Amino acid sequence: MKKITVLMLIAAFSLLKNARAQTNAIVIEGRVDTSTLNKYKLEYIAVKFHNTANMLNNEETMLECPIGSDGTFQVKYDLADQFCYLSFWVKYTGITGLKKKIFAPLTNLFSGTGIDQMYLFEKGDQCKLNLNRKGILRFTGKGSDKLNCQSDIYNFQSLDESIELRRTDLLLSKKYDDFNLLMAKLLDLEIKAKLNILYSYKEQLSPHIYNLIKADAITKTEYDFFTAKILSWLMGFHSPGESRTRARKSFWNFYEPYLKKNSIPDIDADILLQSAYYTDCLLLKERLIYAIVKDTYSMRGDSFTALYTILKDKYNGKLRDELLIRAVFKLYPMFPEETKSNLDDLVKETSNERYKTSLVKFQRKLSGKAFPFELQDANGKVHKLSDYKGKLIVIDFWFTGCSFCSRLNADMHSVIEKYKTNKNIVFMTVCTDEDKEMWLKSVASGKYTSVETINLYTNGLGTAHPLWSYYGYIGAPQQLIIDKDG
Repeated sequence: MKKITVLMLIAAFSLLKNARAQTNAIVIEGRVDTSTLNKYKLEYIAVKFHNTANMLNNEETMLECPIGSDGTFQVKYDLADQFCYLSFWVKYTGITGLKKKIFAPLTNLFSGTGIDQMYLFEKGDQCKLNLNRKGILRFTGKGSDKLNCQSDIYNFQSLDESIELRRTDLLLSKKYDDFNLLMAKLLDLEIKAKLNILYSYKEQLSPHIYNLIKADAITKTEYDFFTAKILSWLMGFHSPGESRTRARKSFWNFYEPYLKKNSIPDIDADILLQSAYYTDCLLLKERLIYAIVKDTYSMRGDSFTALYTILKDKYNGKLRDELLIRAVFKLYPMFPEETKSNLDDLVKETSNERYKTSLVKFQRKLSGKAFPFELQDANGKVHKLSDYKGKLIVIDFWFTGCSFCSRLNADMHSVIEKYKTNKNIVFMTVCTDEDKEMWLKSVASGKYTSVETINLYTNGLGTAHPLWSYYGYIGAPQQLIIDKDG
């Protein structure tokens, strides 16, 4: 009898444990439209779980699972927290000239614009996902209401696409005030339209989820608006002069309220901190304010230390920790030396222990030696890191079709010209094109490189080359400086 009782207790505990595991897990069964599956030769889909503490060292969890010949897949994951944001990625060959498959956000197959689409999941969500040929995600099952709401908001067609010609006319005629007035009105309309979509789901969502999606809808729209539609225009004014002054003044007159005010004052600060996009949007706004007020050379701020000081002095508590660690993640590739010089102070200032651990790990990584690359130039000559011992090396990473890469190259001309006779400084470029002929044509065009630089190729590996992954780069352009000690 005693043995039976013990066995019954063990069985009950096992059932309880399995029940808890089911409650904590999220399960996603999906299907990809077969035309999309065949067009991009998709074999794997990955689900990326976003986490700020793991982001800095590129350690966010990514579950990779095969896609069946009929387009089906399944993902199961136990959540440690009540909520999480995840995005969907695929391995595909959708880029011209691509030989090897790469991981990229699923939405890149259809639009390739804006910040990643991140979906809010809760413990216990069990849903089916369908990706149609237009790239729209549709969900059924437990938790599907909030997911469909997010999908509807993400796939809302931006209003300015219908007036592209008018926008171009206004810019060509230098009617900057008319342009910014039009764009500001469209931004307001787009946000209102997305909030109306959200409101239509209000009865199916808890207040907490409703406010999180609201924060996401507003801040992602603002982030995509400024980066895709405004920032690229302002960055076109490289040299000081009347046109740049007029453009920046017009920008400031129309968008100062968006940059300085809290666009969602009716949502609790703790909820805003849980939003997938709030802190990224806030960081972007601080960078834009600094660039305009200080009239920096580019619109990205041109100084990590100055932005770090502003964020540290202006904000406090959890929000400051979040902003500072995201600033390191976003700005380190542009300002590596400045960022490193502030890390000791940041570790002391950070109150979040998970962030502190991540920063210390990041510091250890940066204190290591540079990757010992061996890459070929256009003539087949192999260049090794060891060949340039004792020299300062400046490396620009780029790929064909990258507009910001060509702008960085233009910005670097004056720097290269100034130091080209200095034998202790070497300028290089590394291209991540997988098609060698494409790379050679781009080098010959002079759009991405200079005749004074040593132009190297990743031997067909592209972003899969260990040089790229060693530094944790995600996109281009990137700039790397290696000191004389390597």
